[in-house]
Amino acid sequence: WAAQGERGGAGEAAHRARMAGGQVRLETSGAALGVVNALMVYGGQAAYCIPGRVTARVAVGREGLLNIERDAKYSGRSFDKGVFQLGAWLRGEFVGVNFPLGLVASLVFEQSYGKVDGDSATLAEAVALLSELSGLPVRQDIAMTGALNQRGELLPVGSASLKVRGWWETCRAAGPLTGAQGVVLPRLTTPDLQLDQEVVADLAAGRFHVWMADGVAEVAAFALGRPAGAPSDAEEARTVFGLAGATLRAMSERLYPGKKPAPEKPPVKAIGAP
Repeated sequence: WAAQGERGGAGEAAHRARMAGGQVRLETSGAALGVVNALMVYGGQAAYCIPGRVTARVAVGREGLLNIERDAKYSGRSFDKGVFQLGAWLRGEFVGVNFPLGLVASLVFEQSYGKVDGDSATLAEAVALLSELSGLPVRQDIAMTGALNQRGELLPVGSASLKVRGWWETCRAAGPLTGAQGVVLPRLTTPDLQLDQEVVADLAAGRFHVWMADGVAEVAAFALGRPAGAPSDAEEARTVFGLAGATLRAMSERLYPGKKPAPEKPPVKAIGAP
């Protein structure tokens, strides 16, 4: 495997050289608003993983989620399906029957200029969107991968071992491992992991981590540093979903201002009644 990587590793070497030179915008520490480190697998004889930023921006509007990859004709059907499911989760979780969605939100895989497919970036897109809506920055010392269904549950993804290795390589190249860096995976994916011995050694020593999760709320609380809560929380400033729900309600009220209630009419009396 190592020899095969050496023979076919020119693409990865060039990618990592651009990262080292700062041409690929990426952070492995700190926090940023609406920015999540996702994990992209590049195919070929020697497949490899390079992290990339998924970002979100929101504004008042009627369009809902804008998939920039799809509009630019860079995305495949599985990628589009993941964004559609993300939109369904957003509407069901935050809007329901209480108020209309008055949101336009753009989602993009930054610095990706080729075909993008698969739904494994849906979790990263959801967390970037929650960060932008709540105003809470995302930890940049973690990367994540995971598909999302309409109920916010995480589904398994492929190439998990490559993705863990890819983020480990990136963090190690940025400097000594801090002990806070790691990858978030769907719990259903972890039985498939086959990690290199040097990655396992750093995991065992606590210098690097692999975290497992079952749903987007769990990951949002971990990545944004607040309890997930619920959109209807009375103390909305204390939770991720409470803050995001308050923003969505304000957007809806701005776009669809409520009508004043009609004045009460006097009761109609039956004929012959006193």
